[in-house]
Amino acid sequence: MALPDKKTLEIVKRLQNARLDLLRKQPFYALLLMHMKFALDNTVEHSYTDGNRICFNPDFLCEIDDGELEFVLMHNVLHAALSHPFRVQADYDLEVFDKACDIVVNSNILYSFGGTDLSKITLKKYGVMPHHTPSGKEGYELTLEQVYNELMHAKRKKPKTKQKSAGKIKGMECSSCQESEDGEPADKGDNSC
Repeated sequence: MALPDKKTLEIVKRLQNARLDLLRKQPFYALLLMHMKFALDNTVEHSYTDGNRICFNPDFLCEIDDGELEFVLMHNVLHAALSHPFRVQADYDLEVFDKACDIVVNSNILYSFGGTDLSKITLKKYGVMPHHTPSGKEGYELTLEQVYNELMHAKRKKPKTKQKSAGKIKGMECSSCQESEDGEPADKGDNSC
């Protein structure tokens, strides 16, 4: 077994410190995080969860500050707590499902901070993360399936032109959207820290 390099040890320490900081600031999320493993995965652009662990691209972790890291941790652990990786249906549009999951998660995080401080769900490089449904409701007001249905309805109504997804970060999705070529959730290996 090879020993971790200096960069990996720094990342592990930073993740542990962020989890401890959340214990003071957001104990609900911190408690959930105590049951999650962390892993590094160079094949993903940002981060994801498979419901049991949160996997991060090491370079992404180096790009974000401590407040943003806390958001990313809360974001991923809430996907796991709400069982998002396990709720996708075979006939779902995975891109729409992922966006619905993100709206519900981001809105709940915003709500846990009083509902008005958008900096709590913002990554400087990407802006404010999506938290409203197409009807303008906050995601925490609806079930995942209701948000998904709203998004699908809105998608059907729009003309079929390529549009850039505002606030979407490829790679910060639940593991249901991390699929292998056969359509099954991808096994990213076990690089748990």
